[in-house]
Amino acid sequence: TLVFSVSTKGKEASQTVQNNSAKMTKVQDAIIELGISKDNISTENYSITPEFRADRQTVSGYTVTNRFSVFTKDLPLTGEIVDVSLKNGALISECNFGISDIDIYVKQARTLAVQNAQDAANLIAGTSGAMLGKVISIREIYESDSFLSHKKNKDSENSTVSGIVAAVYELK
Repeated sequence: TLVFSVSTKGKEASQTVQNNSAKMTKVQDAIIELGISKDNISTENYSITPEFRADRQTVSGYTVTNRFSVFTKDLPLTGEIVDVSLKNGALISECNFGISDIDIYVKQARTLAVQNAQDAANLIAGTSGAMLGKVISIREIYESDSFLSHKKNKDSENSTVSGIVAAVYELK
């Protein structure tokens, strides 16, 4: 996902809104010409902000800002999207890469984390001569406000999704 903003300054709010809209249309049309669907372009924030003179009482003009995102799975196209957006008056704010169907991978990570906890508990219990009983409690351990630890491997095109659980078992 690429995030851009188009800002326009002017004396009158209505004219500044119109100018911003024209600039936005130009940017969006250029992005759509690259093959990006209009459905993959969405407004994230729209603001009209008054600017004041030194007396802080008198409005001297307005700034209109339209912050929007462009979603694409075509990574080689991201450079072209940035180029045409900048050429047509937008500024880039963010460039985020992520996993499309993350829920599938989160479920897999959770399943593997629980299996790993059980395998480790079985090994420890068996080594000490005990047998593993039923689960007393289980919880996900959160890192950075998320169970999910997702990172892009710097030396490859792969991403990693991982999770951690802590389980307490009854011993027999």
